[in-house]
Order: sequence, then structure tokens, then C-alpha cells
Amino acid sequence: MNAEEVLKILRSKPSRCAYAFEVVEELGGRWADALRGLAELETRGLARRSGQPIDPTKPIATTLWCATEGGEEGPYGEVEALILNPPVVADLGIPQGAPAYGLEEGLRVFICNAKENIRVMMPYIGDLLSVLMLSCLEKLSSLKWIRVVTEDRLSNRRVLEPMKSFLSNLEVAYLTKRESGVKVRGVHAKLIVIDSSVAIVGTFNLTNAHLAVNYDIGLVIRGRVVSHLAEVFDASWRAAYDGYSS
Repeated sequence: MNAEEVLKILRSKPSRCAYAFEVVEELGGRWADALRGLAELETRGLARRSGQPIDPTKPIATTLWCATEGGEEGPYGEVEALILNPPVVADLGIPQGAPAYGLEEGLRVFICNAKENIRVMMPYIGDLLSVLMLSCLEKLSSLKWIRVVTEDRLSNRRVLEPMKSFLSNLEVAYLTKRESGVKVRGVHAKLIVIDSSVAIVGTFNLTNAHLAVNYDIGLVIRGRVVSHLAEVFDASWRAAYDGYSS
């Protein structure tokens, strides 16, 4: 019922727009209900954000929200399958009835079936990425580009820079910003986007430790959310070339 109440409030305004705190006032101070309602309306295509948030740490609470003219757009995103690495499968098993890929096989399935481009955002890149790329090198060589955003670490450079010799379409951004020797910006997201149509989000890095030692999980996602994840990646890519690397 939260979303319907919030939508009614937005539509009651002359401009059909209101800040979250105005919605909260009309809901009798129910902040949690207001925020959940706004988030749900956005996923359904019934409300949109107008302009930038006043406080970037609170993007829902400090943004001007407007009711849209459109109707339901369908799910924002859907989870297609789980990604479970070998230690999880060996020690904990696969949840009954769950569609699940192993880490290496899942990554290979999606990476090797890319048709146009691949986006990878990971803090640590190891030999696992090389193994995956070499398994379908000819096909990957035909893509428009493969872009990787990662931390500016010697271990990452040792893996990625040699790969450029056999993948001419591989581009790498080392997104680490330091001020007076102190890191103030970096990469911690674990994200792979294939052709802006499917995304893999998880806890793993592309290293052997995350294949054989750690408990790691991931989700295979489709739907509108994937294009937004691609936008997040593209923004980080631009940031790396606007002075965030040093």
C-alpha cells in the first residue's frame, strides 16, 4: 500500500512533483514507508527523479520526485540463476531447486557468448580472467571492445597488460585516486555486464583464491536494471580518464 499512497501524494501536487520530506509529512512521519514507496514506483515506471540529489549519500531521500504519465513497465530486473564457486558447492551444496552455475563455467558461458562488448569491474584480476579469455579467444577478438575497470595494482597490471598483446580490443582503466599518498577513491564492485543484456554481480574477484578457497556467490541478472549497471560502469570508466587515476 506504501507505493499507492506515495503516488497519490505526488499526483496531488500542482507540478506532480515533491521532495521525499514532503511525502513523509503527508504520511505522518513514516520515512521508511516513503522511501520504500518511492523506490517501488521508480522500478514500476510510475515515478522518476528530477535533477541531482541534494545529498549524494541519500539519493532517494533528497531528490525531487515526479509522477510520470506512463504505466507499469514490468520488472526492474529478474534473477535468472545463482553463481556458486566450488567451495560453496563442495561444503554447502546447491539449494534445492535452484538454477545455479559453477563460478568458472558460469563466467565462461556468458563471456564466451558475448556478441558486442564486455564490461568488467573488479578490484583484483588474476589468471582466472586469462583462462576464461583464452578459452574462446577467437570469438572475443571479434567484439567491438572489452573494457576492464580495476585497482591500480602491480598484480593487476601483470595480468592485464600482457593480455593486450593477444586481445587488441582489450581496454583497461586503473581507477585509483590518491592524495598525498593516501587512497581516496578506488574499485570494490564485482560486476560483469555482457552486451548490456545480462549482468553478473557477486562477491568474487577473478583470482584463483576466489575459485578454489573462498566462499563466493553471485547472481545472473536480466532486465532493465542491466542497462543501469552498464551506466554505472561507463561513469566509472569516464572517471578514470577524468583524473581519478594517479
